Amino acid sequence: MNTDDHPFLFKVAAATLREQKSAIRELKEKVAELQKRDSDYTTALQIVELLRERGQDNHDLPTSEKVAMLMGSGKDLSAVKESIERTAPDMSFASLTSRPTAASSSDRLTNLINGINE
Repeated sequence: MNTDDHPFLFKVAAATLREQKSAIRELKEKVAELQKRDSDYTTALQIVELLRERGQDNHDLPTSEKVAMLMGSGKDLSAVKESIERTAPDMSFASLTSRPTAASSSDRLTNLINGINE
């Protein structure tokens, strides 16, 4: 190896390191985004389960749709979950219907997504 090649090799190495640093930064951003989505998905599942436990569930929708609706709502799911946890469960002993009708849209999940406070 010729000593005249060293400056050239240093330039190539520096450029390669910059490229790798940029690629690492992009991968870290992608990992953070995926971790956030995973966290949101887990929180949405917990919200659906909380609503189901409290009898405030729309039984006509599959869980996957409920989760997708929550994740697409743009709301802070941690705050929604905390709000539901702080709300007293429905303790009614009698009801005219066991399920809300679609026309009434009185299920809690739909109301949360639409921003309707009960």
